[in-house]
Amino acid sequence: VVTIGRTEEGREMIAAAIPQMARSFHVGAVNLNIGMTAYLLTLAVFIPISGWVADRFGSRTIFAAAIAIFTVASLFCSMAHTLTEFTLMRILQGLGGAMMVPVGRLIVLHNTPKERLAQTLAYISWPGLSALVFGPPIGGFITTYASWHWIFLMNLPLGIAALILTFRWIENVRSHDHHSFDWLTFLFGAAASTGAVYGMENSAANPTTGSPPPRYSSAAQCVECLRLSLRAAAPTPR
Repeated sequence: VVTIGRTEEGREMIAAAIPQMARSFHVGAVNLNIGMTAYLLTLAVFIPISGWVADRFGSRTIFAAAIAIFTVASLFCSMAHTLTEFTLMRILQGLGGAMMVPVGRLIVLHNTPKERLAQTLAYISWPGLSALVFGPPIGGFITTYASWHWIFLMNLPLGIAALILTFRWIENVRSHDHHSFDWLTFLFGAAASTGAVYGMENSAANPTTGSPPPRYSSAAQCVECLRLSLRAAAPTPR
């Protein structure tokens, strides 16, 4: 719950800190969109493969690695001096977040009795919902009375505590059925997700002049990705 909450709440807190961060990086506030978009793109690309990675290498191993990556990237984000450095660290942070949230939910669901499944789903869903309410005011408070760096630095003690508890409480479960990684579907899915996010960003920035090719291209890639997934899931005739 803590890791899911920090992942969701962090995005809302950063949105409130954009003006101060823009002054720190000596860029316009609108330029900070690239840091936000880079994080979302990384999530879109790597979340679909989180289940396969957890089954292959073990849920605790991937969850702990994701927490470590997210925590270290948070430290580097707070130390960034330029927009380029910040964007690169946000990509690294997105990689940790892409593995941390879905694998964390899988761990909870695998260890929950069926009769408590609905209650558990509600319990692990409230951090994302509450982040929309509490994230912006908390981010505004931190940037007003401290600095935007603390939005990322506060992840360090939480990440260390989560890492310790992960190794103490979570069993390293992995699947005995090993399936080869579907690189073709992954590449088409990544390209489709990237094109879709880029198309939406371009449309929002230029509502009258936004170019349609990225949107059409991403739609075609989504269709091809779905076709490949269905073909891979179809039983092999004997």
